[in-house]
Amino acid sequence: LLRGGLNTLLIDLRGSGHSGGEFSLGLYEPQDVKAAVSYLDASPQVTNHHYALYGVSFGAGVAIATAGGNGAQYQGAPEVVAVVADSPWATEDDTVSRLDSLPVLGWSVPLPHSADVLGHSITFLPDARWAVDSTLGGNMDIRSALAGARSLAPTQSLLIIHGLHDTNSTTSLAVAQRLFKAAKVKHKQLWLAPEGGHIGALAAMGGAYEQQVLGFLGKYLLKYKDPPSPTPAVIG
Repeated sequence: LLRGGLNTLLIDLRGSGHSGGEFSLGLYEPQDVKAAVSYLDASPQVTNHHYALYGVSFGAGVAIATAGGNGAQYQGAPEVVAVVADSPWATEDDTVSRLDSLPVLGWSVPLPHSADVLGHSITFLPDARWAVDSTLGGNMDIRSALAGARSLAPTQSLLIIHGLHDTNSTTSLAVAQRLFKAAKVKHKQLWLAPEGGHIGALAAMGGAYEQQVLGFLGKYLLKYKDPPSPTPAVIG
């Protein structure tokens, strides 16, 4: 990015790297990114207030969620004109569903949550979704990458990178295609990297990766033009 002439701000999301706070499966992480955008907006050293977000794996989903919001409770970041998402997740449903089972001798055994006793259903163990939402203090889905993709503005641009050898169930080809289809933006690209697994395309094919990313950002960030203002109606 620096070789490509781009000013770059790197951040550690909450509960990661040197940042405090607690990891929240994407519920609050978009607020961290929006705080970084606000920081740049307030900086006297920054004169161009159009930004791109570049995220990898978990950060890729957070980038999409931040840019798009969900069109209701959580607004997106209009200053973000382009998003590069390498190996993104769409929702954390698969991660949560895994908490509803226990590995036993190589098998995944579902945890029971209720039982029928004398014709009555008795619930004795809440499911993982309830437990996670209660622990986090909210529903992760309101700030999911899928909600963000659906709520991207038509003027925002999206590049999704997916490694064809990615075996991570939360970042499968179907997930990448689902996000790509959900984004109703004018400019979007889905690059299927033939080499490298999960987040492995950069290491496996650096030159092609750099060309894809910098080419995209050159078009939709460096050459970004504000949409034309609507012509005021003339009343005679």
